[in-house]
Amino acid sequence: MTNNTQILGLLVIFIIYLILSELYLKRILNIREVKKGLFIKGRRKIFVSIEIILMILFVYVIASGIVIFAIFLFFALLYFLRGIEEWLEKKSQKGHYHDWLGSIIFLVMFLFMLIGEFY
Repeated sequence: MTNNTQILGLLVIFIIYLILSELYLKRILNIREVKKGLFIKGRRKIFVSIEIILMILFVYVIASGIVIFAIFLFFALLYFLRGIEEWLEKKSQKGHYHDWLGSIIFLVMFLFMLIGEFY
């Protein structure tokens, strides 16, 4: 797969994400996204600890030279973890749908790049 094909494929996946997130989840279902950072007050310490461990593993994998795959997997795991945290705390607000959609999109991007390496 050429670089142009990979860029075009990632762009199509990103556009699908924008349509699902912005149009369907936000406008049609009226589900608002909850912004979370690493050190926001009120977060459970276990989730902050897991995120720090993920970041340390991410830096280690980047240093070993597997950059592209590490980026997609890191963000897929990060958004999945934040979705679980949101789901445990505020199920009724359904903000975790945005996080899980982001996780699925990054996983699809990872698989797309992985398949592109072998074809």
